[in-house]
Amino acid sequence: MHLSAYAIFLLTVAPLALGTPIQQRDNERLDEAVFLTTCFKYVKSNDASPNGRYDKLWYFKDLNDSTTGQQYYDESFASNPGDQNHPVDWKSGKEDKPITGTLDKKPFKVWGLEARGADKTNVTGYADLGGAHMRCYNNSAATWKMDYGDKMYIKCNANYYCTRASRQIRRTIVTTYSTMQSVPFLGQQNFDIKNDRGVMEQVRNAFLYVKEHYKRNEADGEGITIGSKDYKMTYTVSRMEKEGDPYFEADRIDLVADLVAEQMLPQLWSKDKISGK
Repeated sequence: MHLSAYAIFLLTVAPLALGTPIQQRDNERLDEAVFLTTCFKYVKSNDASPNGRYDKLWYFKDLNDSTTGQQYYDESFASNPGDQNHPVDWKSGKEDKPITGTLDKKPFKVWGLEARGADKTNVTGYADLGGAHMRCYNNSAATWKMDYGDKMYIKCNANYYCTRASRQIRRTIVTTYSTMQSVPFLGQQNFDIKNDRGVMEQVRNAFLYVKEHYKRNEADGEGITIGSKDYKMTYTVSRMEKEGDPYFEADRIDLVADLVAEQMLPQLWSKDKISGK
């Protein structure tokens, strides 16, 4: 066995949209979100202390809108259980006497909010929007500041937000960048490397190894050797989600790895440049 060829992969393909929506969302907003906000009004000329408080529910058609500067789609004053008084004690809602409001012309209720989420799920409480069950989470970092006329502004924060209990990932976007790396592979002398499946399988296995990387809880930057011993494909995996929260899918890593190996690899392979030595 000796060094007989170099495989050069040109990662110049455009971003690949791998996957399609599971269902239409014309009438079903699986990613809708409700933020439980506390807002204070300030006079610009004298803002040492607030000049009023508003406790509101903010409704976004899509949770992502809340992080991209999109205005909420609807809002409603929140009500303490059994009365309309403010300020609202967000943790006062019980299942039989919830905090209530109206969003998107549908009744909203939330109850059971705790300061700390459950150990396994991070869930801090529960909600319902027009019959759609929701789970709520801590969100202490969410803050907004907006003008309230020429002389005043409001500062809002949301200690909690709620999303659909059935919220799910429907699309995976894989983005590649224009890079080039020469990787040497060992093989039989004078074989036809372009049509040799062994090299392709090494590359495929490198894409699939992210499954083992995740299961073994390997540190970021660890990976698998590819080609000669001097080359390695490394991985970085976010492990923020926990079992039970709306972002978690137990088989997501496996599905993404299979998706990349089966759909992206053939496109890269068709664009590679290989020379024998």
